[in-house]
Amino acid sequence: MTAQKEDIFLYKGEKVFFVDCSKPFGFDPRRYGIIPEYRRTDCRRGYYCIYEIMPQGIFLRELHIHCRNDACPLLQGIAAEAGEDFFVYRGLDIGISFTGRLLLGQHFLDAFYVHAGSQRAWSYQKLTELIFEKGVLVYSIDKSGLAALLRERLRQSDALDNGFFLEIEAEICEIAEKEGIREWWLPKVDKKFVQLLMTKST
Repeated sequence: MTAQKEDIFLYKGEKVFFVDCSKPFGFDPRRYGIIPEYRRTDCRRGYYCIYEIMPQGIFLRELHIHCRNDACPLLQGIAAEAGEDFFVYRGLDIGISFTGRLLLGQHFLDAFYVHAGSQRAWSYQKLTELIFEKGVLVYSIDKSGLAALLRERLRQSDALDNGFFLEIEAEICEIAEKEGIREWWLPKVDKKFVQLLMTKST
């Protein structure tokens, strides 16, 4: 799978990227009669969003979307503009009610890029966990030091050299176990299974 376009968040005046969530999160255009269409391998769901995190809640500000048959109805009375790659709704003010945790990343490190799905938490120099109650931010935790530790241990292994994302995730699981790290966003991959899979593929 091609690496996917991630949702963007405006937080404390800076642009940060979606990494993971503890519960389902996000705007669903179908609830507003807007049907997304798959057209690009790097955006399989057919759209991505730009949110803003404010003291009073999370708000959708922009929707970049491939509308089915290019039929994009009004959203909050706003018409979609035809962009270079997507139709774009700008100036939105749709609140997102969410109770759970979001993991957001900033300053992506190219050396840890994976060509499959979403980029991993340890691939960002700055990593922040935000805890929300009904859309309102109640607590933030800096996870950048933990991400740096995982990267350092990963560099000491040969998983990065091989470049197989499942092998990298299995190595991260082993590192976390050795270091006593318990985080909801860590992958759960069995190293023996990955080794068996790689043996069969050769």
